[in-house]
Amino acid sequence: YPSVFFQGRFSGYIEDVIVLAHEAGHSVQNMLMERQGVLQTYAFGPSYFTESFAGMNELLVADHLWRTATTSAARIYFLQKFLDQATEIFKTGREALFEDDLYALQNPTRLTADDLESRMQATGERFSTWYGTGSHRTEEWVNAVTFYMWPLYRVNYAYSKLLAIAYFTEFTRDPAGTAKRYEQLLSNGYDAPPEEILGRYLGLSLDPEELVARAGAVITARLAELEVLYGK
Repeated sequence: YPSVFFQGRFSGYIEDVIVLAHEAGHSVQNMLMERQGVLQTYAFGPSYFTESFAGMNELLVADHLWRTATTSAARIYFLQKFLDQATEIFKTGREALFEDDLYALQNPTRLTADDLESRMQATGERFSTWYGTGSHRTEEWVNAVTFYMWPLYRVNYAYSKLLAIAYFTEFTRDPAGTAKRYEQLLSNGYDAPPEEILGRYLGLSLDPEELVARAGAVITARLAELEVLYGK
């Protein structure tokens, strides 16, 4: 069916552009599947898989802006934005684990705001030194909109961004070849398990250690680039 994308607010900031690239990317994939004649049965796949394609768009936009920036200040700014997108794996992992812990409780409705804050700090401490006793990063559980709009969906973004970084790694290594295979992947639909589809078009697997290693390598390399820019 024809896809329509409507963005309710656009002020021209990079966050707006990234939202545009993410959400419009879903529409583009639907259009590609429609053009390919994908059956309705195969037009919907696991959310973490579908979101990974939108996450790839986020990385591509930030990477393009960084590479084409003409001043040192702009290059620093856009490279930091790229790293913001890539390191979301830690933020989404923390939020997803916190939410999962809440649903595992016997009586989560009896929790007070202080209880939620304490649990969020304890969970956050496993991911970053910015959390724990005396942290200034408070009330993070209020800011996670998906907790209230789309319960238990957040975990999809943790897996999807790991996959997106893997796609990005392949694209960086072989832009032309990966772009062709990636378009075929988007046009294919979901006629098989994700790992089979990934292997068929990109030669990737869902092995968690491999995905984390790829993400770590990209983040480490871009942090080194950022240090060089700051040094200049």
